Amino acid sequence: MSEAPPEGPVDPRTRRVAARLRRGDEVIDRRELLAIEEPLEIRVRLAGEAEERRLAMTMRTPGDDRELAAGFLFTEGVVSRREQIGAVVVGSDHVRVELAAGVVLPAAGPTRSFMMTSACGVCGRSSTEGLRAQPPGPLAAGRPTLAAAIVPGLPAALLRAQATFAATGGIHAAGLFTPAGELRLLREDVGRHNAVDKVVGALLLRGELPAEDAVLLVSGR
Repeated sequence: MSEAPPEGPVDPRTRRVAARLRRGDEVIDRRELLAIEEPLEIRVRLAGEAEERRLAMTMRTPGDDRELAAGFLFTEGVVSRREQIGAVVVGSDHVRVELAAGVVLPAAGPTRSFMMTSACGVCGRSSTEGLRAQPPGPLAAGRPTLAAAIVPGLPAALLRAQATFAATGGIHAAGLFTPAGELRLLREDVGRHNAVDKVVGALLLRGELPAEDAVLLVSGR
């Protein structure tokens, strides 16, 4: 027999596929909505150079690719401020980022062999040294604090805003909250580290880093 869920509008991050469901001896043919994972190449062009360079290849959920590329460059330490990023050109399977004068790529790339999967944010690291975080420094005194009573409600607030997760049940999210627990920004991706890079990239491109007045929450399993 066949059982088809309502089609409705399709998120570009998803795809409907044929599936077969078994319930005991009963076989049901239906169409399921799945989260997409596709490759994206991140390319850069340094100021004064005519040729672009292939910097990284990652598996990601399509959407917010401009932010993903910018966030990747920031979290990998290639850029540290908005002014170092010029035009960002998004193609169907790649993003090209124009970098300002003075930006220098590490000789062997920013501590990765640059083939990443959505499964693991540390995949491709060439050494344990490369796994160590490089924070900008301790937060200054007087910054906003997060009340303990706010914390338990954050995961539910993140889940309520995850439209693609609600449709597929198979995608992660990173959400930026105010200290009062209000959701400011959310990005979804099959890979949690990609979702984080998308949030970071959005903040970078808006000139809103460092976001010292915000709380980052990432979904779990």
